[in-house]
Amino acid sequence: MAIVKFWQGMDKASNIVGADKMMIGKNETGEAQYVDFQDANQFLSIQGESMPAIQGGTTAATAVALPAGPTGQNRWFDASWGYWKYNNTVLKNPLGTDGIPQGNDGMLYWNGTTETWSISKMQELRMPTGVPVINPLGSGLPTEKATADYINNYDVKFEQLAFTESGTNKFNKADVISEKYVYYVNGALVDNTGYCVSMIPVKPNTKYSRNNPNKHFAWLDASGVFINNPNAPESTTTITSPINAGFISLSVLNANKNIQMFVEGNSVPAYEPYKEYIPEDKLKISSANTIEPTGRRLVQEQAVPKYVQAYRMPYEQLAFLKMGVNLFDKSRITAGKYVYYEDGSLLDNPNYSTSALIPVEGDTLYARNNPLQHFVWLDANGVLIPNPNAPQTTIAIKSPVNAKYHLFSILNTNVNTQMFVKGSTVPGYEQFFQLIPNEKLELIKTDDVANVINIPSTIYGLVGMTTNLYFETIFNKPEEKDIKSSCIIGRQLKDRYTHTPTISETRQITITSEKDGKVLKSKIVNFIIKSKFENTSNFVLLFQGDSNTFYGFYTQRLLNNFISDGYSTCTLIGTKGSGANRFEATPGWSALVYTKYAELSGKVNEFWNPATGKFDATYFMTHNGFSGLTHVFIPLGTNDIFDPESDDTLKTTTAAAVAAYDEIIASYKAYDPNLKICIMATIPASNSQDIFGSVYNANKTRWRFKRNLDYFVSELIRKYDNRTSEKIYVVGSNLGINPSTDFEGSVSTPAVHLNSTGYNNLGDDVYKFLKCIG
Repeated sequence: MAIVKFWQGMDKASNIVGADKMMIGKNETGEAQYVDFQDANQFLSIQGESMPAIQGGTTAATAVALPAGPTGQNRWFDASWGYWKYNNTVLKNPLGTDGIPQGNDGMLYWNGTTETWSISKMQELRMPTGVPVINPLGSGLPTEKATADYINNYDVKFEQLAFTESGTNKFNKADVISEKYVYYVNGALVDNTGYCVSMIPVKPNTKYSRNNPNKHFAWLDASGVFINNPNAPESTTTITSPINAGFISLSVLNANKNIQMFVEGNSVPAYEPYKEYIPEDKLKISSANTIEPTGRRLVQEQAVPKYVQAYRMPYEQLAFLKMGVNLFDKSRITAGKYVYYEDGSLLDNPNYSTSALIPVEGDTLYARNNPLQHFVWLDANGVLIPNPNAPQTTIAIKSPVNAKYHLFSILNTNVNTQMFVKGSTVPGYEQFFQLIPNEKLELIKTDDVANVINIPSTIYGLVGMTTNLYFETIFNKPEEKDIKSSCIIGRQLKDRYTHTPTISETRQITITSEKDGKVLKSKIVNFIIKSKFENTSNFVLLFQGDSNTFYGFYTQRLLNNFISDGYSTCTLIGTKGSGANRFEATPGWSALVYTKYAELSGKVNEFWNPATGKFDATYFMTHNGFSGLTHVFIPLGTNDIFDPESDDTLKTTTAAAVAAYDEIIASYKAYDPNLKICIMATIPASNSQDIFGSVYNANKTRWRFKRNLDYFVSELIRKYDNRTSEKIYVVGSNLGINPSTDFEGSVSTPAVHLNSTGYNNLGDDVYKFLKCIG
């Protein structure tokens, strides 16, 4: 019989048409016969076959062109989203729009009869919603956000770090489940307010001991599954963990929580708090005795103080800070040592103290009171710079060109009065300070008014004259606070601190407000006291104020004090007043009025320069023929903040007033940079609502004005205090006015105008200030 080979040795057809032949074998006879393909197709009902998918374009404009399929045969493929075209026509989906949009999939179909491509079906891909918050015991699929949130908020416990160990006591009272105890039968947590429960890792088949033993505990395996305890209930001190134990769930009476011990072993030692640490064998210890700023070694203890003492952050790195006049910080001294000027070494002497390193500029004059030869200059690396002038005991000393630090010694008796300043002369004593300049600060929040301490950093007194500091003026609502004024001189009375000095000295007063035993705020104030004869200056003064100045009462008191002084004189200038009692004051005016109006209600502003349309101190002085001015006093504020009835209005009004103060000060400084500008803290208000009611009926409350005033004065202090290097001062002349007695019987509205006693107190405090600062 002949052998017919099928398909080996034959050519492969490149395409099939309906008339092409196929070979079949008859089932009955095995005889080989042929049949037309189109007949076989009709018999077999072949509709088409799948084909590899063709990826579509990302937009209709970039649709992928599909090739023609076989004639008479159908083809299809599953497609993800995309865009296709046939004969330059973009295929439409069953919804009539182009392609398969993102978020869908579908099927593309070639019809061999019509010889066209189409998108035969399309369906939306449904995204899993996911679990929005991870439940550690759940089985859901979390979203990406839920996963990130869980990781970001997860606190790794110290004991989870494999390289850490716990101390002897394994019970951590800070990590317990409150108001529960463990049911020993099944390990369940049962409600009970007298207990707490701790989950403690344990070793298998190991003895553990506890004080205060009870039966309420359960052993758990490493997965937290309860292990049946054949010895339960068990209340012995020592218990043994099962061979598969991973944890013990231990109940502790709340009364025993602070003394509870759970330890490995047969007995319980004395109480030891729970602790966690990194064992020494996990640390690589070096024996370095110096510190390299970029290094990663551990160092010997002795290296730390050496590095700290040697390191000084360059002042220029603290660009936002401002240094006071006095560069000597008495809180940072080395007691019992003095510096040897030849080599900078510190030598023992119980009568001396040595300053910390003081940053200085090269080739610059510096001055000190109480001058001694015991000082050295150092370069940026702390290396001694030889001083060719040593030993040198002059007040003024000049730094070498490469100097960066100064180190000097002081007799212990002079520590509290020591000054070291830039320049050739030493001014009156001022304590060391560093501060953030006002321009770097926002206004305080009005919410902070409740806790203000409205007193400048320095107050002044004279021997033989009583100084009073009234708490009603210093604090907002002092009756709601416990107030303390701590000082080794003077007395604290119910309503004030008071002292009548007998000697010249400088002391510190610590003023503190407390409530319910909690400190609300505290402030340290310098109290400088001098004798009248210590200052023989001849003063020329200008008072620029409002109605409290216009009546001339406190300025006359000031003149009278100088007349009886015998050591110095006082001349007042201004276009208002009479005789020697001169000033520049207009009732009802504020700082804002002085800087905004040429005249108001028929009252001329003598400072207004018609050529520039501005407040002009130079114009005022030259136009009126004044000269020799030494001090300007600005006693304003009452009219600046009288009107606000809300904190929002108060804040904007205060900001505008302070800006006006700035303009006034700048104008005086333009006239003479050496002028001393004295910002008088605004006088207080009467503390009687009855007086306010008698004047303003029901239109103004005392508490609202007091709140406005306290906020405003706090801003004056924040803005202008500690600026003596610029010859700008805040004068606490308001502090000696008694809000209870110094208003009744006033010649004007008694709510905000003083009586004769009040004006005398005001004049006295201005006099003390002048005699102390010169």
